[in-house]
Amino acid sequence: MDWKKIVFAIAICLIYIPMVFMAVTTFFPKTPVNECYVDYKYPIAAEGKELNQTQLDEYNRNMRECEISFESERTKYDGWKFIVIMIVNIIATLFMLMKLDKSIIFGLFFGVVITAFTATINYMESRSVIGFALLVFLFGLIIYFVNRLSKN
Repeated sequence: MDWKKIVFAIAICLIYIPMVFMAVTTFFPKTPVNECYVDYKYPIAAEGKELNQTQLDEYNRNMRECEISFESERTKYDGWKFIVIMIVNIIATLFMLMKLDKSIIFGLFFGVVITAFTATINYMESRSVIGFALLVFLFGLIIYFVNRLSKN
């Protein structure tokens, strides 16, 4: 393989990876914000009286509900980001199956693999069933691609 093709493949890979993550950040700009602690003030009883255990339990319960709500929203948001990344990777993998220059194919191949791996690590906590199904589909496409390439 010519050194120019290797450089071109590396360039495509190095541009593809940030392009995908930047696209996801652009189309999902509103990251959920944990507002449970924005105005964190421990409840103080009026007129210097001590808070009873019931009031403290209610306050703690409200804080836990706020945290659970935030975590649920964050997980859903991350799941959608992961789904979009997997869709973009699948589209790029389908382009790899076309008759393109080897440097483009290898650049996309490594870009897709690195992006899928990084996204899976970053969004592992999203536990997206659809994202997992897309990842399995992408895995199948990659296996098909490698098998097809090895026969040539």
